[in-house]
Amino acid sequence: MISILDNYKNTNNIINDASFIIDESKNKAYRAINTALVERNWLLGYRISHEILKGRSRAKYGDKVISNLSKVLTEKYGNGFNSSELHKFYKFYNLYPEIVAPSGPQLDTLLTWSHYKILITIEDKVVRDW
Repeated sequence: MISILDNYKNTNNIINDASFIIDESKNKAYRAINTALVERNWLLGYRISHEILKGRSRAKYGDKVISNLSKVLTEKYGNGFNSSELHKFYKFYNLYPEIVAPSGPQLDTLLTWSHYKILITIEDKVVRDW
């Protein structure tokens, strides 16, 4: 990961330098948060997928797993873990099973979760990969 120090140059203008430091720090924080969200959502999808496979991919079993998990997570963590979101995580993992795995791409090169949410709605693999 690139350090803020790598791009910092003293311009002898403290206002410009301070603005640069603050802006670069905010951008670095946003990237770190996005990486954590992508990892979290992929890992939740991975775990849901493996739980559903225990039920041999029966649709009713999978829906029950997601519904029960959604209730518990929403109680514990609040919004963001409804059944619809958990289905997205599950689909994300199934469409991109290698993306966060140790053999996957560098996490710095991942798209944002917002991008993946759009991509998982595209059924045509050729279009989605483009």
